[in-house]
Amino acid sequence: MFEIAGIAPAQLLLVTGIALLSSVLGGLSGFGAGMVVVPFLLPIVGIKGVVPVIAVAMLIGNAARFNVYRSEVRRETVIRMLLMILPGAILGVWIYDALPPRIVAVVIGSVLILSIPVRRWLAQREIQPTRNGVAAAAFGAGLIAGNAPGGGVLIITLLLSMGLTGPALLGTDAAIGTILSMTNAALFGGLGLLDMSRLIIGVTLGLAMIPGAYIARFFLTRLQTSVQILVVEAFILVGGMSFYWSAFTH
Repeated sequence: MFEIAGIAPAQLLLVTGIALLSSVLGGLSGFGAGMVVVPFLLPIVGIKGVVPVIAVAMLIGNAARFNVYRSEVRRETVIRMLLMILPGAILGVWIYDALPPRIVAVVIGSVLILSIPVRRWLAQREIQPTRNGVAAAAFGAGLIAGNAPGGGVLIITLLLSMGLTGPALLGTDAAIGTILSMTNAALFGGLGLLDMSRLIIGVTLGLAMIPGAYIARFFLTRLQTSVQILVVEAFILVGGMSFYWSAFTH
């Protein structure tokens, strides 16, 4: 059977379609673009391949979203956040490489499932950011991003607490996400976790996310985000459960 990057064309087409959908939902709700595609990637690239592939895909997806909202980016906020996010991400990638696949599956599944109540809990509270609080949370977001899809939930919450909304929120988050994903992809490549097959899959998914950023901008001022958020959360919950299933059945 003809294959692309080691997978059947039908599988790649399905995941590519999900990547496009996830980028639209992520562009509308501000989170979840990488997490939605996770359960569909797991059987294709394996447990240890998921986060490296997502890093490549989100590099392209975030870069496209940054291009859409580049005039709205708050550059000082980007620099301030990255000074703590990147050290956390480096530590997170090192931990990810050291852990056995079963533990990685449990970690990713837990992060995905817990991200839903944590995001809702944070959204209901008016958090007043302090310098030390922002630094600690940014480091934690980087640490999670190096281990699992989900660090973006903390990043978007921090940006909201700083008063960013709408295009400024999405553009600043995209700028941070682009540099974070680039760092993670480079680290995974150096550790041998991002081979050519995974790279091709990640690039394919990332390219599929590009039109999603523009579609989301069209609908951003026309649709309420409550339904989109519920859909994203449903995908995230399924993704988390799929990792638990993989951890305890293989």
